[in-house]
Amino acid sequence: MLTREMMRIVKAQLAIDLNCIADDFDRDGVVFCETRENPGRRPFPRGERHIEMYTMGSAVIVSATPDILPYLREQLDGKNREEAFDMPFIFGHGICHLPNLEHVPVLPAPDGIEIATVAQLDILV
Repeated sequence: MLTREMMRIVKAQLAIDLNCIADDFDRDGVVFCETRENPGRRPFPRGERHIEMYTMGSAVIVSATPDILPYLREQLDGKNREEAFDMPFIFGHGICHLPNLEHVPVLPAPDGIEIATVAQLDILV
C-alpha cells in the first residue's frame, strides 16, 4: 500500500468519525461540523458534550455537539492551526503518525520466531 492510498483511507475514516468530508482536510482554516453517529463511525466513547479537533496539513476539523458548536465557532473562526490548538480550552493532544511504507526496512525475524501474513478468511474465530 502506498502512502497516498493510506492517507486516502485515513481521511475517509476520519470524515465518517467527525461528520465532515475527506476533502475538508485539504482546505485552509477551520472547518466546523456537528457530531453525529454516522454509520461506520469508530465506537470511541463520547460524552454528552463533546469536541474533537483533528489536523492534517493546514486545515483544522472541529467536530462538536450542537450545544457548544456556536461557542467554538466564535472562538476559533479565523484562527490558524497553531492558534486553534493553543486555545486555553484545548488539552489532551495526541499525535499520530502514518509510516512511509516506501522507506520501511525489511528486518529479519529473530531466531526461533516465524512471521507470516494470514488472510482474514483463514483466521478461525
